[in-house]
Amino acid sequence: MKARKNTALFILDAVIWFLLAILIYIYGYLRNNFDTIKASELLFYLNTNVKEANLSVFREAFAYAVLIATAVTVLFLLFGFRTKTDESRRWYLAVSMAMGVALQLLSIGLIGSQLEIIRFFKTYKADSSFIEEHYADPKDVKVTFPEKKRNLIFLYLESMETTFSDKDHGGALNYNIIPELTALSCENINFSGMQEEKLNGVEPVFGATFTVGSMVSATSGLPLKRDYLRADLFLSSWDEDLTEDYLPNVRTLGDILEEEGYEQRLLIGSSGSFSGRDTYFENHGHFEVEDLLTMRNTGRLPKYYKAFWGYEDAKLFQFAREDLFEMAKGDAPFCLTLLTVDTHYPEGYTCELCGNSYKDPYSNVFACSSRQVRDFVDWIRKQDFYANTTIVIMGDHPTMNSGYLRWEIDDRYMRKSYLSVINPAEGVTEPDTYREYTALDLFPTTLAAMGVRIEGERLGLGVNLFSDRPTLAEEFGLHEVDVNMMMNSPFYNRLAAPLLSEN
Repeated sequence: MKARKNTALFILDAVIWFLLAILIYIYGYLRNNFDTIKASELLFYLNTNVKEANLSVFREAFAYAVLIATAVTVLFLLFGFRTKTDESRRWYLAVSMAMGVALQLLSIGLIGSQLEIIRFFKTYKADSSFIEEHYADPKDVKVTFPEKKRNLIFLYLESMETTFSDKDHGGALNYNIIPELTALSCENINFSGMQEEKLNGVEPVFGATFTVGSMVSATSGLPLKRDYLRADLFLSSWDEDLTEDYLPNVRTLGDILEEEGYEQRLLIGSSGSFSGRDTYFENHGHFEVEDLLTMRNTGRLPKYYKAFWGYEDAKLFQFAREDLFEMAKGDAPFCLTLLTVDTHYPEGYTCELCGNSYKDPYSNVFACSSRQVRDFVDWIRKQDFYANTTIVIMGDHPTMNSGYLRWEIDDRYMRKSYLSVINPAEGVTEPDTYREYTALDLFPTTLAAMGVRIEGERLGLGVNLFSDRPTLAEEFGLHEVDVNMMMNSPFYNRLAAPLLSEN
């Protein structure tokens, strides 16, 4: 009877230490790889369509976690079985289980602290009228296009930061991984004022620190968030696409350009359905979405082709050249939006164009992206349509790989996403003052760069950076804006999901 009881206790002890090892691994993994990921972003992705995500890195991490947990469990069981008497075994099991449970609770606390779970729920349960008070409804704002409407090319660069440039140009390093992008930004407009050789970029704000959030914020002037306190949220299937209602009551950049007769396309090197990017752009501007599936179905890629998240940036830029040739032949002005993917977490995708200038493969991928973007822009400049085309290049968010270059970046350095505005309309010039701005400000700023006059210089929560109006970040400070974006906003809920207007 005692032997059977001891066996059951050993099994329970093994389960405790196995789960403890898993928890410790999760904490270390988040700390080393996703230091910037918080509860809100994690919840958002878990409640959207994740079927098309590149989950290979997570499968590998899971396999490592199970392997390490199994090894730890076996080790502690071996110690237990080496005890020679029943009494010593009982003491060992009692101490082992107590210590295991205590360390589990500590690990859960550390994971919660890392994800800022308590701060999230504490902040999110409180209502804020900040968005409502500062929202300039694009439906009510008069926008006036020039007689000859300019084309727009909006290029989102995955995980691209000003950080990767050298300190002399406003970066964080003693060397420059992205010299071509650095020169492109310094030669054009990044709102650094009189500091012509310095980079300035997009400051991270809640709701815009992940790809689809950044794209929505830059085109709507609103953060992307969900009402996470709805009871049915946690009952929904992970396979269910909950992104059908992306800001249905909001007039966005795509909506405005559609009203003005623009032909619009979204070109991405992955699946458009991941996190509902295709839904957002189709519903706001009727963009023609060209993603991995589209390229396969149209024969531009082999039927079963896939590399990394979809297809390489080298192919993306080639497809973009083909699309631009076609769109430029039409009578309508056009808007081509692109999103790169090669520089995605964890170490990017090393294509045949990447060199080996750096020991770190991720650095080689960022350097390769810099060269490819510069080549693409140089090609555009040689085309007839360039004279009437404005280009906006924006990093979607800082890289999620928090371990990348960690020891080379000063903790006090403000990490910003890359920005360059190229070939604005005649008479649109960069202001002399240094601007602090977020993705929210790109909505009116993009239109202004195209020569569009905006009544009041504000759209959504964004401010036209070519004007002298202060941005929310300048007026209230980034921290204050960030906190208010996180808080519950009944006004925002009505814009995002009209059925929840009674919240």
